Amino acid sequence: AGNTLRADGAWGGPGDALKLALDAPRLDALGHGLGGRAGANGQVGGTLAVPAGELQFFGEALRLPGKVRLLGVNGTARLEAGADGPFQLSVGLTGLGPLGTDSDGVALPDWLASARVAASGTRARHELALALQMPARDEGADSLVLDLQGGLEQVTQGQPGLSWVGDLKT
Repeated sequence: AGNTLRADGAWGGPGDALKLALDAPRLDALGHGLGGRAGANGQVGGTLAVPAGELQFFGEALRLPGKVRLLGVNGTARLEAGADGPFQLSVGLTGLGPLGTDSDGVALPDWLASARVAASGTRARHELALALQMPARDEGADSLVLDLQGGLEQVTQGQPGLSWVGDLKT
């Protein structure tokens, strides 16, 4: 079908680097209700406990399980090694909605016209921005914009582990 995933290198040991490349022009060949085209390039390093890496990805005219369609998605992510390593994330999508048509043969309306997520900082201190745009209707289009600032903290009481603590900025 022409879909390929290439991996070159190693991951998990000191100095290891694993390069990854996905070229999937025919997701329908995988079955499971998938369709469209996707691709990604990236590299992963560090260890499972302290990973590092970068990734660029995209998807076009996607059909997803559950009869969901997504016109497009793209993004980049970068994570530096170490507990204080900086990271950046940027993801955008357009045209999220159901597959199919109504009784008049008109395509079912999107649930979400567009969305954008951006995050940057370190694990302990970072900012996150989320913007959602709903499809235009007779009464206009609704939108939601959130800006969060916070970080991950180690919890020792109750249920131990990491917890996100932060604020919603206005």
